Amino acid sequence: MLHFPATSDQLTSEGQSAVVVLLPDPAAVEAREASRPKTAYGPDWTVRNLDQLMRADTPRDIGLWLDTSKQTVDETVGEILGRAWTEGAVV
Repeated sequence: MLHFPATSDQLTSEGQSAVVVLLPDPAAVEAREASRPKTAYGPDWTVRNLDQLMRADTPRDIGLWLDTSKQTVDETVGEILGRAWTEGAVV
């Protein structure tokens, strides 16, 4: 369980903040992981476990949520820069 409300209060007391959640589909993450020399996942913590946790237990009413499954890094950065301060701003 994420404890975002306390973190949100702390972030906004410091000035303007934006929350951006990158949430590609599990198949895209698995494909990306397969091409990396090391992995952040293992038998006890899988890509699909994290995806399920994020989608089921994290409030979607805070920040900008992006499905980056079919985006390049440059496309994702462009979308973040273009939308984070309007759709992802935490006030």
